[in-house]
Amino acid sequence: MLSATLLLLLFGPTLGAQDRGAGGVVVPTQRPLVVTGDARIQPGKYIRVSRPWDELAGVILVRGLHGVTIDLTDVSLRGSVFGSLLDRNEGLGVVVVGCQDVTIRGGNLGGYKGCIVVERSSDVVIEDVTFDGWYGQRLLSTIAAESPADWLRPHDNDAGEWLDQYGAAISVTD
Repeated sequence: MLSATLLLLLFGPTLGAQDRGAGGVVVPTQRPLVVTGDARIQPGKYIRVSRPWDELAGVILVRGLHGVTIDLTDVSLRGSVFGSLLDRNEGLGVVVVGCQDVTIRGGNLGGYKGCIVVERSSDVVIEDVTFDGWYGQRLLSTIAAESPADWLRPHDNDAGEWLDQYGAAISVTD
């Protein structure tokens, strides 16, 4: 088990029920926000790029929790500015790993390869969340010829390739 100090050094600020102020917490700029309990994110517009692609790459990380609510009401969380080229979007917005009975409520997410990524979790509820401008693959087909690279292959997802190759507003695995 990692100590709270080590978690802070590795992942930056953590947010639990005891940390909620009247307006909520501001999402940090350089490190992920590691959620440790019910959380209210301070309303506002955030452009936050996540770390290089890995399991902990989310801007907001919820890991191993049971029975928590993440309130993003009146929050806009983006990985790139609105209107950016969709095939340039990368990283992950909210990552939920190994959790049970988690609710993500409200907010608008976009500009990521994956806006909300849920892995090895159960009873996750996503309510009143809107998405716009997440990753979009640049297609190689033209009016003159179809490219096989544009085809979605349903059997090529054994190791989570779809999220990496095609992106998603919501990705749920296991």
